Amino acid sequence: MSRSVTTRVARGIVAAAAALALVATTLSPAAGATRTETEPNGDIRTANALPLGDTMQGTTEMANSRWDDDYYAITIPAAGRTTIDLRFARTTSSTAYNLYLYNDKGGTVLSFTLTSGDGDGSWLRGREIFLPPGTFYLNLRGSSDWDSWGKPYGLRVTHTPGDVELEPNDSIRLATELPLGKTITGSALSNSRWDDDYFGISIPAAGRVTLDLRFPTLTSSTAYYVYLYNDKGGTVQSFTVTSSHRDGAWLRSQAIFLREGRYSLMLRAADDWDSWNKVYTLKVTHAAGLAEQEPNGSATLATTLPLGKAIKGSSLIAGSSWDYDYYAVSLESAAKVAVELTAPTAGDATAYELRVLSGSQATLQFENVPPGKTRRMTVDLPAGDSYIRVAGSSDYQSWGKEYTLKVLRVLTSTPTPTITGTAAVGKTLKANVKAWKPSKVTLMYQWLRDGKAIKGATTSSYTLAKADAGTKITVKVTGSKSGYPSVSKTSKAVTVAKVKATVKVTVPKSVAKNKQATVKVAVTTPVANPTGTVKVTVNGKSVSVKLTAAAKGKVSVKLPKIAKAGSYKVGTVFTPSGTTAKSTAKSATVTKTLKVT
Repeated sequence: MSRSVTTRVARGIVAAAAALALVATTLSPAAGATRTETEPNGDIRTANALPLGDTMQGTTEMANSRWDDDYYAITIPAAGRTTIDLRFARTTSSTAYNLYLYNDKGGTVLSFTLTSGDGDGSWLRGREIFLPPGTFYLNLRGSSDWDSWGKPYGLRVTHTPGDVELEPNDSIRLATELPLGKTITGSALSNSRWDDDYFGISIPAAGRVTLDLRFPTLTSSTAYYVYLYNDKGGTVQSFTVTSSHRDGAWLRSQAIFLREGRYSLMLRAADDWDSWNKVYTLKVTHAAGLAEQEPNGSATLATTLPLGKAIKGSSLIAGSSWDYDYYAVSLESAAKVAVELTAPTAGDATAYELRVLSGSQATLQFENVPPGKTRRMTVDLPAGDSYIRVAGSSDYQSWGKEYTLKVLRVLTSTPTPTITGTAAVGKTLKANVKAWKPSKVTLMYQWLRDGKAIKGATTSSYTLAKADAGTKITVKVTGSKSGYPSVSKTSKAVTVAKVKATVKVTVPKSVAKNKQATVKVAVTTPVANPTGTVKVTVNGKSVSVKLTAAAKGKVSVKLPKIAKAGSYKVGTVFTPSGTTAKSTAKSATVTKTLKVT
């Protein structure tokens, strides 16, 4: 070998060593060891072992071949996030490496194309890769057509255990198990334009299911498609989750009711959505209770509704703008019942269409139920099966919100109470109630003054107070019985007699001739601060003074001058006005004697 050739070879060896050292030193600090690729490692069988945290130094270069495949075996001890860190010197060609991740059966889990700008490893480290426990293989492929050929690289794999999706999970059969109440982490990332992440859910009893999906801020409008399937693979619900739903509140608000059984939840995202390769968290919770059981879109699929029980439901269904919820009510004998629907609050005019159907599905009664209201329809049902249908539209704001439905027997006799007793302050009134039917109806009483409940007046009798003077008194009786709607009946009103005002008059012992005497008047009424007119008459002359509320029932009246000595009668009377007149009658005339000297 000539000196020039020897020099070039030496320089090449030095350059390669320098590049290898550069790659090694640019890898993140790690406690793991540094290893060197051992050829042959061109397939799974001959793969080099790469312990987690160790750094593997190697090159893609193969004599007599255009391609070099470097295989590395990695062992994942527990489910979690796996980070692949590949670093290399910047290349002149666009493509640097192809990287493939295989499972222990040789199936492709993920694949990536590394470009010349990915040499610092940050792009690959940013891939959100979640794996189950097991053995996996990395295949780093280089080509003699690429500038990375013959140049060193550094490869390290790290792993953080956690509750994560387990790839592959792109079908119901491969679904990751998601226990109720457990938060799982995942990402949309695959070798296809679409990534479908399936999760298996077991619902232990009928009730409401809440889906909680959260993800970071996105630039694209659509974030995920969410599908809920039953154990036969039929679609139960579907949702389009947008970037504005990232905090999970909207999806959590969707009132989903399921029967006991096995379900699959699928999250779908596309590689041109900003949710691609973004971490999401998913949690499913369940509250058992009497609820509609989808599918219940016909009489033959109707959910059974026991009399007297409240059932929860919602207008929400995949692939249709209308949801029809059927409920079956069974009676041993014909009866009058009350059908009661409570609609959620919303901003439009109609929340639901409520229809009562016979066994042959003929309409017996129909009503539109407005949002935020409870509507009760009383209807005669025959013996056997009848049906209640609650219909909602996706155009209504109540779509996806919870409603409550009850069917109750109706009390057959609810007589209106009557009031007996003297309607005067200090006297006692009594509510007289005839028997309510059927038997064992619990009665509650509430006395009312001018239509407003009187605090503490909740027995069958009531003693009239000063505040009742001049008002209209009624009594409301409410009957309740388990399995029946409560009924309230209010008596006719009785008017309580007004209370006559009293006046106390104070006159001076004497007054000189041609001098004005001052009379002091104190007025007492049921009203604490009465209003009206105080009129004082003496020696054929009268003086009237207005009594205001500010005076608190007291007023002073200056009498006319009297020129002749003697004893004179002073008469005083109070006439109420304003609100005082409602409860107070005019006082009697109080007479006092005034001595003029």
